[in-house]
Amino acid sequence: AAEGIGGMSQGGRSHFMTIIEDHGVYGSTCGYCKSEQNTFRSHGMSAHVCSVEDYQHLIDRGWRRSGNWMYQPVLDRTCCPPYTICLDVHRFSPTKSQKKVERRLQAYLEGRIDEKGAPTNNARDPPSTAVAATGAEEDVAAAVIERAVTRALAKCAGDGSLSPPVASLASNREIPVRVRRAVAKAAVSAGATHSCSVAVALAAAACKGAGIGGGLNCGASAEEAGRTARALLAAMRGDEELIGVEATAVYTSDANAVGHLNFRVKPTVKPVGSASKEKEGSVTTGPVISADVSRLDSMGLGVVSPDSPRATSSKSRKGKGAVAKKKTLTVTTRPSAFDEEEYRLWRRYQTSVHGDDPDENNELGFVRFLVDTPLRRVEGNSERGALVPEECDDGNEGWVRGWVRRTGDSPGNPGKDRTVVMPKKRWVASPPSGFGSFHQQYRIDGKLVAVGVVDVLPYCLSSKYFFWDPDYAALSLGKLGVLREIEWVREASARCPTLRYYYMGYYIHDCPKMRYKGEYKPSELRCAATGVWSDLDGACRRVLDAGLGFAPFAPGAVREEDVDADVDADVDAGDRTTEERDRAAAEGCTLGLVEGNRLARAASANAFVNAAPVPRGTKAKLRARLGRWARAVGNAKESMVYLLSLDRLGNEEEVVDDKSDDESDEEGEGTGEELDEELDGDAATARADLAMRV
Repeated sequence: AAEGIGGMSQGGRSHFMTIIEDHGVYGSTCGYCKSEQNTFRSHGMSAHVCSVEDYQHLIDRGWRRSGNWMYQPVLDRTCCPPYTICLDVHRFSPTKSQKKVERRLQAYLEGRIDEKGAPTNNARDPPSTAVAATGAEEDVAAAVIERAVTRALAKCAGDGSLSPPVASLASNREIPVRVRRAVAKAAVSAGATHSCSVAVALAAAACKGAGIGGGLNCGASAEEAGRTARALLAAMRGDEELIGVEATAVYTSDANAVGHLNFRVKPTVKPVGSASKEKEGSVTTGPVISADVSRLDSMGLGVVSPDSPRATSSKSRKGKGAVAKKKTLTVTTRPSAFDEEEYRLWRRYQTSVHGDDPDENNELGFVRFLVDTPLRRVEGNSERGALVPEECDDGNEGWVRGWVRRTGDSPGNPGKDRTVVMPKKRWVASPPSGFGSFHQQYRIDGKLVAVGVVDVLPYCLSSKYFFWDPDYAALSLGKLGVLREIEWVREASARCPTLRYYYMGYYIHDCPKMRYKGEYKPSELRCAATGVWSDLDGACRRVLDAGLGFAPFAPGAVREEDVDADVDADVDAGDRTTEERDRAAAEGCTLGLVEGNRLARAASANAFVNAAPVPRGTKAKLRARLGRWARAVGNAKESMVYLLSLDRLGNEEEVVDDKSDDESDEEGEGTGEELDEELDGDAATARADLAMRV
């Protein structure tokens, strides 16, 4: 169909690469603020096929796709404005917490922790036969304490003894349990030898997420840390593994150490080869952890007695036979296609992580959401992979109605007249994977543990969805996926220099679940009023923190009526009618006229509407719909085909909705949304309708 629409071409490729059917603006309930009314407003369209160049252009204008369905939130009319967020991977530097994700994975692959995050038998280097027993026992004690705290955390998260925010973090294993030698002066003075700050870290993260501070010295955080620490102490007292090891934690209530768990380990064994002269479990001053080496070896705590069959040389645990074989993580990129193993993993993820009803997550839903794609695939390592603007600027301005950029301001060209000029284009090579939609499979020793669904485009990798095995929640595979996708873009840019950005979908400032996206710095949001990319931590955050709904991020944005008042006196812009504005917006649009179930012919949008044998009111509404769509997609309209059913156009009752209540916008003009009610609330209805008609 694309080849039969027209003969125009650029560099041997058909000019018309995208075929869509517009469904206009519709309302739906909001999954972010949980509104039960249709307060989330979007412009939707179904795509039969779409070029990667056009989709790159569309997502830069706030569009996203779900399978073959594409939608653009109406930012100034929706309850929770979502903004496209972008990261230049060559400017990204991981934070300390992001580096910890990689270190935790490495610890798992090396066998030092299990998939639950708990230390394993290989969690510490086996002590040398020449090492004093005190050092060996401290290693054992750290392993015992980490295990005990980890179990206590899981128990408290499930029995309601932790506050809901802390319990949520603990259940998802967001904060790793680490036991280290005590270094705080107050703790050491009290006789502590080991310390664990997991209660403090959980409390700080919970308070920060709730927007009530979150600093380690925050009063609310300190109070939360104290409650968490006391709950953990209570849970550890019944830990079966510590029975006979006599482990008791010392809770320090010092003002500077509230919430820290401090432990005092009393040495009870002598250097290997000498007998202990102290009674097992004896106490001198305060609580202790005590046990002999041979008993701990039998408990599987990684300490080896001289005559143990597991005894090794004094060399590193990397020595032959010291530990189990290291695990291997592999990531493979495959074109989007149904995979039974992926489908089963997705069902488990949706049920365990999001609490979905298993009966509602069927194969059809999986395919429509994560497998179906309209993107036309481009083979890898092709010298003519994509046709892109030479200056990486598509010439577009903002897309929110009523806002324009002040004359003299244009993206990257201050002082240039506000004139839309189609940019010159050049070919860029495709990366080894090619362009299109892909599934990136993460496997550990062959087992599928995570899948990233992505679109690879001329300028970016767009992350669509990521799901993982709930059994590996402690490894933070979601965060790991972000870091690996960023690294993938870095590597791909060596072949395709324009491909240097990472898109994480939408950023909603008031949604706590979306805040993590801003942690990958320096992220940018695109100003929908001017088309200018703005730094999230700068102008964007100042505007978003004000909580005023939609507002421009970039300077130079003005109301359209203000521009009209400043134009040359010889041109009365106020007399420019709505019809003229819609006609100007639709200039360059091509219609694909459908009769029955066949694509009959192509026609210029304005020429067809002018000559169409339909009532004037129908023409006005059709022109309004075309104009609104053209403004939403921007310059991509030049290479897109807008399907129009001649059968439905001939039925005036279907084109002119009798339910119109003469809605009007701020300027007193009809919104034209009367044609869009067919889709109200459910995009699936539109897809089904489309399948029957085309």
